[in-house]
Amino acid sequence: MKQKYHAKVLSSDALYINWLRALDTEGLLPWYVWLMIPEFTYAGLAFSILFDIDPSEIIPANWDFDVELPDLDELLHGILAEINKLDWSEIYEMLKNLEEYIRQNFEDQYADQILEYRNRKARYSYTKFNQSYYDPPAIREALRATFFKLWNERYTLEQIKRDIDAMAESLKISPGAAQLIFNKISQVFYAQPSAMILGYGVLGRSFLGEPVGEAGERLAKLRMVTHELELAEWAGKTLDHAQMGLVLGLVPLGYGFLLPPESVMKKPILPEKYLPLTQYVYERGSKNIHKMSWNPFTFGNYNRPEEQQDYRKSERADQYMSLQLIRYQVERIVDPLIRKHESNPVKIRMYKNAALQLLSLPAKRHRWGYEAFRAMTEDELVDWWLRHWEAQGLSRDVLKSIYERLKRWLPEWRVYKTWLGRRVRETRYRLARLR
Repeated sequence: MKQKYHAKVLSSDALYINWLRALDTEGLLPWYVWLMIPEFTYAGLAFSILFDIDPSEIIPANWDFDVELPDLDELLHGILAEINKLDWSEIYEMLKNLEEYIRQNFEDQYADQILEYRNRKARYSYTKFNQSYYDPPAIREALRATFFKLWNERYTLEQIKRDIDAMAESLKISPGAAQLIFNKISQVFYAQPSAMILGYGVLGRSFLGEPVGEAGERLAKLRMVTHELELAEWAGKTLDHAQMGLVLGLVPLGYGFLLPPESVMKKPILPEKYLPLTQYVYERGSKNIHKMSWNPFTFGNYNRPEEQQDYRKSERADQYMSLQLIRYQVERIVDPLIRKHESNPVKIRMYKNAALQLLSLPAKRHRWGYEAFRAMTEDELVDWWLRHWEAQGLSRDVLKSIYERLKRWLPEWRVYKTWLGRRVRETRYRLARLR
């Protein structure tokens, strides 16, 4: 396995072949980027307004990396690409403060009303005691990241609904709030294919919406899937309608605004001046498209020439195998226990995957969306884990016995797994700085 991983990712042949494949598929990437980046960015910014979270804190709207050429010392230590986190709020100051974001993107008369009537969270040295509340850490992390990750990772709407509901139950979020979260993400995501909304629709995917309403105030018929997994229709024609419009039966009172038929956002002065929000999304999408050819070198990073030639000398291959050994150890421990209750090989594999997930959820090294799992208490995490896998058809009793079998080792393994994942990178940069 170590040799195979090296041959596919880390060898000099792998770097070259993967670079050719990246160039071959580079033309397909814009289609994917212009579908995904606007959807997650606009849905995240909708949550920013509805739940009073500064835009820079919404992970799907601000999670990005910059890739640069390394200097000579770094290159000598196998650093093929220098990867740094990119904070878009340093480029677009409006993302640091929700009030500034609203004032820069919405007409003045509407911005004042949005700021006056929006929901407010408590802020130190600003909010008076007993007139607002603070989000518990795990709930805040779920709102700014994890709910979007569940939407992105799950394959069916039924799975998305189950996991969002399970998260809400584990964190003691009200059922109405869970319904709002699902409906709002669905409303923003399904608005893109339902109608050609300027600044959001994609040619070749978005339809010309069926008109409804009186002439002069005509809207488009948009569709979405509700929390009850039913197809619903609503009327709108601009991005702000999807982000924060009040739709009776879909958005509860207090979490939406009655909007006029025309957009309440500022009108851009083209071609000289774009709306800051539109410019930000365009620049973010373009930057991601241009990074495509870097992928083989970011995947095969921290890899000296001699390591590329021989997998036995590769620290990255050693790192990969060490992580796999943790996986093998977990599976070896739980296998006899599982086989006492289950003989179906598919179910046995599912139980092993559940055990591995229990270890890895709070110990993800460089993926966004798992912040809520790290902020949960152990009881909250296990409660969500049980609900998630029980919904997949696994026995709750067997799952509990797996947890009881592993729980004494889990804290140490999680720390070790996280350390192991960043060790090679930290070592290479430290050596490069010593020269």
